[in-house]
Amino acid sequence: MDAPITTGLVLVVGIICIVLYPGMDTGQSEQVIGILANDIAAMHPFYYWMMIIFFGGIVGAIISTADSVLLSFSSMVSHDIYGKYINPNATDERKVKVGKFVGIVVVFLLLWIAWNPPGTLYQIFVLKFELLIQVAPCFLLGLYWKRLRATPVFWGMVIGATIAGVMTLTGNNTLYGIHGGIIGLIANFVVCVSGSLMMPVSEDYKKHIHTKTSIHDNGVQM
Repeated sequence: MDAPITTGLVLVVGIICIVLYPGMDTGQSEQVIGILANDIAAMHPFYYWMMIIFFGGIVGAIISTADSVLLSFSSMVSHDIYGKYINPNATDERKVKVGKFVGIVVVFLLLWIAWNPPGTLYQIFVLKFELLIQVAPCFLLGLYWKRLRATPVFWGMVIGATIAGVMTLTGNNTLYGIHGGIIGLIANFVVCVSGSLMMPVSEDYKKHIHTKTSIHDNGVQM
């Protein structure tokens, strides 16, 4: 419900800035919010402090989301990758240290990307949705197809995200009129389906899937 409101507000601000600052090129349009905020802050001390509170709230909202994502990512790396495949005998303390180290490296990498953005703000915004949509096969196929396997799902998401990211950041957004995100999603589905069909299904796996997808009521299978 709040998405149309927030998106509509951004659209209105963009239309106002087109009228206030005509003739801007692509690079200048990326800074239009800051330019507008500076002009408003210069009008009166009240507006100056309002802009400080406004941008402080924006920074706080971004950080509150970013730190949760970073903690989740560090936990996945330390537990699901390092502790499961690289060093299964690692202690919890060792896993925590590895997760923190990876988190620090990711923070510096993101700071470098923010300082040297690979594209315009619009391209990065589009790329966000192209990357998010790559989880669709995991949910759509996982809910209705019991033969779906984890390994093809992982590589399908990697391949789909790579195709979408490369096409967006290199400026080749479409191929024969099809957007890069859709091409990546199609490749993602193909890898998930074909990879799952090629992998053998053992009886233990069938029992495991049957147990996970069956509905039980008071210990009796429905």
